[in-house]
Amino acid sequence: MSAVFERKEGKINKVVLTQFLLRAATYLVIIVFALILGRIVFKGVPAVYKLGGPSTFLSERPEILYGFFDSDLEYQRLTADEFRTYEAENPDEEIFLKTSANYSGGGIFSPLIGTIFLILICIVFAMTIGIAAAVYLSEYSRRGKFIKAVRLAIMNLAGVPSVVYGLFGLAFFCYAIPVVTSVPAERSLFYFPLFGDTYVSFQGWGPSMISAGCTLACMVLPI
Repeated sequence: MSAVFERKEGKINKVVLTQFLLRAATYLVIIVFALILGRIVFKGVPAVYKLGGPSTFLSERPEILYGFFDSDLEYQRLTADEFRTYEAENPDEEIFLKTSANYSGGGIFSPLIGTIFLILICIVFAMTIGIAAAVYLSEYSRRGKFIKAVRLAIMNLAGVPSVVYGLFGLAFFCYAIPVVTSVPAERSLFYFPLFGDTYVSFQGWGPSMISAGCTLACMVLPI
């Protein structure tokens, strides 16, 4: 601490003070991250084993859990499949105070597979376009106003918040990108005939895996 307040010609050493503050901020971030991660592990591990263990947690799809009191006023907590079976086997059974919670049972298999596909789509688009652009800009492009503008755009895009990319992806990939279709959707901005009964319709891909993957690719492309 004495080094922090070391005086040089009657002034605090600003370099040492800045280094101390940056170190303190770094340690604070690490401590907060460790506390958050510890809480997740402390709360999550018992829940995983309560749902059947890691193997079941990774291999089953998420399920809705239903909680209710039966006619004997005993509390029941069942998955969606178990609840449907219970209703079929007990058609005259009275149910009280039924509640449901989405994604509170089962595992994470479908979100896990969806994440893998999302990353693969992102890699295919971002790596091919990004590497080709990087090779051109580094090896073949000549210095000029256009290349300077491109480099400036890349630096600016690298600092755009992710929520802006999300809004762009929703507007462009989900609702505006042109698709070839036989029946234009009602949400189509406009369309024109291509040949026969085929149209080019500016209707987007809708909320889909390809829309999400391309949005994520746009976000990592500048980097």
